[in-house]
Amino acid sequence: MIYKKSYFIFAAVLLSLITLSTANAHLMVAQKGTLNIVDNDAFMVLSLPVSAFNNLEFDSNNDGLLDMFEFNKNRERMAELVLSSVHLINADTKIVLQGIRLLPELSHKDQQQIVVLGKFSMSEQKNDIALAISLFSKNASEDVLSIRVSNKATNEFNEFELNPYNRNAKLFR
Repeated sequence: MIYKKSYFIFAAVLLSLITLSTANAHLMVAQKGTLNIVDNDAFMVLSLPVSAFNNLEFDSNNDGLLDMFEFNKNRERMAELVLSSVHLINADTKIVLQGIRLLPELSHKDQQQIVVLGKFSMSEQKNDIALAISLFSKNASEDVLSIRVSNKATNEFNEFELNPYNRNAKLFR
């Protein structure tokens, strides 16, 4: 009985992997982000272009692309850069991203992305909280981030764009 259960779990995992690799799906659209407010937490998913991390000089094989070996070797440095470049601002206080996860989307050579997952913990919600990002690509075609913010409890939604010249925006108007 245990062997049958293990076999079915293995088959389900294998089928999932095959489906994922052939579906060519992405966790998040390139240069898009969402911030979902739930109680006093803000959960973020943000897709950043690999080119935003070029100053880390991760391309050890000089092919112009980020491969999994290079990603794994530089994951900590990338996380540190995200932590210092992405935060919420409440008055003069920075709210730091917690529980950060970096997921590479490297399948398309022309649009390699790093998806950032994390949570901001806010002591209290205020209307003057802003999202601030200072990590952008130097490529003009990849230097705009479109962000959607939602708070379903209060039925508030907002969308805005951030770029090297406009690095922060209030979550809600």
